[in-house]
Amino acid sequence: MSVYSKLLDESDDPYYECYYIARCYAKMEDYQNTYIYLRKSFEYDIYYYYDEYKSDGVFKDFFADKKYGKMMEDLEAE
Repeated sequence: MSVYSKLLDESDDPYYECYYIARCYAKMEDYQNTYIYLRKSFEYDIYYYYDEYKSDGVFKDFFADKKYGKMMEDLEAE
């Protein structure tokens, strides 16, 4: 079992699982998967979004990307 899988298995909060996975994808500049996991995290708790993601520098380039920045704006508006 990889260290990454072990860490996820130890998490008892699906919101934070999505958050950590999204952070990893953002660091790898894989914005498609970053978006997928950010969107999935909304299913668990949209209120953390504003505190966690908007202030997390890891997502700066993701939100600056025209395509994904727009997709996030649309998702926020729902």
